[in-house]
Amino acid sequence: MTYIAGTTANIVEGSVTINADGSYSFIPTPNFNGALPAITYTLSDGIASDIAVLSITVTPDASSVDTPTAVNDTATTAEDTPTTITVLANDNFGGDGPNTGTIQVTQGANGTVTINDGGTPNDPTDDTVTYIPNANFNGSDSFTYTITDSNGDSSTATVSVTVTPDGASVDTPTAVNDTATTAEDTPTTITVLANDNFGGDGPNTGTIQVTQGANGTVTINDGGTPNDPTDDTVTYIPNANFNGSDSFTYTITDSNGDSSTATVSVTVTPDGASVDTPTAVNDTATTAEDTPTTITVLANDNFGGDGPNTGTIQVTQGANGTVTINDGGTPNDPTDDTVTY
Repeated sequence: MTYIAGTTANIVEGSVTINADGSYSFIPTPNFNGALPAITYTLSDGIASDIAVLSITVTPDASSVDTPTAVNDTATTAEDTPTTITVLANDNFGGDGPNTGTIQVTQGANGTVTINDGGTPNDPTDDTVTYIPNANFNGSDSFTYTITDSNGDSSTATVSVTVTPDGASVDTPTAVNDTATTAEDTPTTITVLANDNFGGDGPNTGTIQVTQGANGTVTINDGGTPNDPTDDTVTYIPNANFNGSDSFTYTITDSNGDSSTATVSVTVTPDGASVDTPTAVNDTATTAEDTPTTITVLANDNFGGDGPNTGTIQVTQGANGTVTINDGGTPNDPTDDTVTY
């Protein structure tokens, strides 16, 4: 159809008026959004004319969308801890408005979902949901919820929930490796459980279990509570005269039968009295010409952990002097021997 300038054209999408000065107005039909059919208009000065096209597009806004829109949500909570989620904060019931009732939910695979109606059972706009993870569960879970408008249109979104473990609620026990150091021939008691965790199920009734070292014996100390392993310690007893590295393992078990094993690395250090082999250290002495001198050569020596032999020390002779051994009156005990040069 053809309209002259200033005349209003009523179409399905609304009403359009193009004025003689080139201005125009468009009033859209309620709730309409989208593109209008192309509108052509002619410009003329009485001599020449030209044809142009007017294109009008009406964009929707949140309040005028007829259907509701539910948007996915995420939530995080600790193990065994319920969390309330405002799932509607990013949703839109659309131009028709909400229905009279509550939102609808499904249940999580590893948790329970409840609806909180905010005290207004006929108004879903203030509804929230509470997710309650199953006992001792941690990991990922999800559920869906559905919103419905007054016209019966609905939209469904997914809530993804992460349930995080904490130290006290880890279900399985964790034994952590330990280290210890002791001197040769010296037992050491080790609190191996100080850095361990029996987990959410708690300890079993009994003691921890140990293996033996290759070069030492391991015993369990139950702390006077044979049915409570939480105060157990272990004592490592190195074999006689052993020094070096050794190791053993221990195992903790929870009340559900889950267990964890850790290694204890032990360093056994030698000390001066316990070195197995003897050590003789060089000595020096000074004397005047033609004057004998007695030297306590053993003062800086060590017979080692095996102790001295029965007899005297042995000497060689000097190239320019004679060396004699003084046994100190104990020919079978070399520890008090001296030499005279």
